[in-house]
Amino acid sequence: MVDVLNYALLAFLVIEAGQMVLFLISCIIKNPTMVDLGWAIMHFVVGCFAISQNKNAEYNYYKVFTHPKPLIGFIMIAIWVLRLGGFIFYYRIWRSHSDPRYKMLAKSRRINETLYSLFQFIFQGVMILITSTPLFYLFNEWYYQTLYVNHYIAILICILALFCEAQADNQLQSYKDDHDLTKPRVFRGGWFKHARHPNLFFELTFWFGIACYAFNYNELYSLLAFIGPLVLFFIMTFLTVPVTTNYMLKSRDNYEEVIKETNMYWPFCKGINTT
Repeated sequence: MVDVLNYALLAFLVIEAGQMVLFLISCIIKNPTMVDLGWAIMHFVVGCFAISQNKNAEYNYYKVFTHPKPLIGFIMIAIWVLRLGGFIFYYRIWRSHSDPRYKMLAKSRRINETLYSLFQFIFQGVMILITSTPLFYLFNEWYYQTLYVNHYIAILICILALFCEAQADNQLQSYKDDHDLTKPRVFRGGWFKHARHPNLFFELTFWFGIACYAFNYNELYSLLAFIGPLVLFFIMTFLTVPVTTNYMLKSRDNYEEVIKETNMYWPFCKGINTT
């Protein structure tokens, strides 16, 4: 337990230090959307930190690339951060697109935008510490063990989630890049025909897959890896989605109709969790 607490404290300091660097960059480029890029970058940093904190005497970074389980896990996390981070960097940072939701939140709370952005970075750091829990259990003592059935299922889940999230993000971005003024203001095609936030659903699915991959039958306390995706679900449901919904209701005339007709998360499950 002491080692876990020490890891959590050190990881928290690493995360918040990284968040402060990203906050300063966001101030320089005047784009608070850097916080979204931080979500991807800092999860990868935490994964590398978890590897460095392993107490196995025979362990070092080189071992990650000589044992199947940690190697596959590292590759999946790397692909995730490169795909999501690359997407956010190009379409939000490189294109200098600032998410209007953040300005709306700062204005509604009557807080200076820079101060509100600082709070976002700090609070997100706390959330990253919790949602990255699977990475601690993935890159620890039991990683030398054989891959079991749940690990292969988890790999499949992660691959499908990565592909579908990328597809959903690209579908929405292509719609935004189409400047046809006659088109509806709310995208209802592709995955968004079946759910209002399919990209969030697939993001959650990916981290559920990582938690499944981190779990080991011989170490039942590795079930704690599922704390990450569970907390992520609550963050999305009670923070991310309500903020987006509030913004869309104010900026899109027909969004109430979209809410009634389209499920929040689950594709092809109309009528479930539609509020």
